[in-house]
Amino acid sequence: MAFIGRKREVEWLKKELGKPGLVSVLLYGKRQIGKTELIKYVLSEMPSRSVYYQCKQVAVTETLADLTGLLKMHFPALAHFSFSSLESAFRFVFEQKGLVLVLDEFNYLLESDPSIESVLQSLIDQYRDSSDLKIIISGSAVKMLSRLSEYGRPLYGRLKSSLFLKELDYREAALFYPAASLTDKVAYWSAFGGEPFILRLIDDSKTFDENLREIALNDDAPLGNFVAFLMVSEFVSIKGANDVILALARGFSKAKDLADQAHISPAQLAYIINKLIDLDLVERRSPIDDETNKKKTFYQFRNNLLNFYFRYVGKNLSYQAIMNPEDFYHHFIEADFHDKYVPKIFERMARDFLIMRNKAGQIKPPLLKVGVYWADDPVKRMNREFDVVTYDELGYTFYEVKYRDRKLGMDAVSSEKEQISSLGITGFRQGFFSKSGFEGIKGEYPCYSLEDMYR
Repeated sequence: MAFIGRKREVEWLKKELGKPGLVSVLLYGKRQIGKTELIKYVLSEMPSRSVYYQCKQVAVTETLADLTGLLKMHFPALAHFSFSSLESAFRFVFEQKGLVLVLDEFNYLLESDPSIESVLQSLIDQYRDSSDLKIIISGSAVKMLSRLSEYGRPLYGRLKSSLFLKELDYREAALFYPAASLTDKVAYWSAFGGEPFILRLIDDSKTFDENLREIALNDDAPLGNFVAFLMVSEFVSIKGANDVILALARGFSKAKDLADQAHISPAQLAYIINKLIDLDLVERRSPIDDETNKKKTFYQFRNNLLNFYFRYVGKNLSYQAIMNPEDFYHHFIEADFHDKYVPKIFERMARDFLIMRNKAGQIKPPLLKVGVYWADDPVKRMNREFDVVTYDELGYTFYEVKYRDRKLGMDAVSSEKEQISSLGITGFRQGFFSKSGFEGIKGEYPCYSLEDMYR
């Protein structure tokens, strides 16, 4: 299958590899997010020679033998030569011209030989002015690799640039299913998010329901195996992580509730939540009008695929084992998915859309904050959460987000204005997102339809 998406990441890596002299960069992210595919695609687009080495969970002696064999394949003159150490093997690489060295899953090498950091530091310092080697260090141990460039570590100041590879955004994810209708694109994004490994399994000639059954609901559906792999590979050493994820899937979002549901202490929860945030699986949200209020801080899935799986499949595995996929879908998924789950995901899409436009310089004055807004009126004993609100130098803009099968009209404008005003909020502006477009208000307020969001 052809390489899809990652335009910004491709441009970043090409730019780094195109710089003169010795260059070393770090690319990291959770497993199966597409790091290897990105590296191989960029290398295929560039004229430089490359040596791609995938580190393994083996002893240092095995790594040396493996790397030596790889170098002999690329450099026939080494046929009868043996390296005495990893340092001597890497020294040979540093002395070559016009070469790119990839050390993928570097975390495995670091685990088996912690001194490798100092070895690379010494070689980078020694060959800084004489080598034009390009080094890509890549891996999946997010926390371990993110700390490589921290102050006090051997590679501090030596890694010129780094990139944490996240899942695809909803626009790039849609490149995997170009023939789908706009509403089906939202459904795909809601179910599978931006996970390239799963998105590649979508058959664009089939309906969303057909793909959902084959990928998530059939007896041999790959989604369950993917989630199991992700859970084991990322969380096997994090006690309580599975329970926190299950609590999030059941709708709990406050720290106290999550800790209670997972039967762990607040300190343990904080540790687990930070791990999940580091992996871009969960996000911490606070109202933009009261960001330091811990009582109003909540947590939610950032990763739609995990959210979907644990909300619908993971907690109903005993039923899935004895039911027809279509019956399972109609009984446990269909109504809630379309009526509650997708509209909620659409709100996050609206926030992401505004952030993407803001980053592209398409919103003036530029947005300073994008998020939720919690309004309280203790006198009237009223409160309300507004899910998509922005803040700029002129004040707040409240966006009404509707995922329904009828156009939004002036009645929605009046109703929203009345609700905001009733809470004592003044000087605000209004905007709207609508699945089905607008009637009578398009030119008066910032209004965005599905067509606008996927344009």
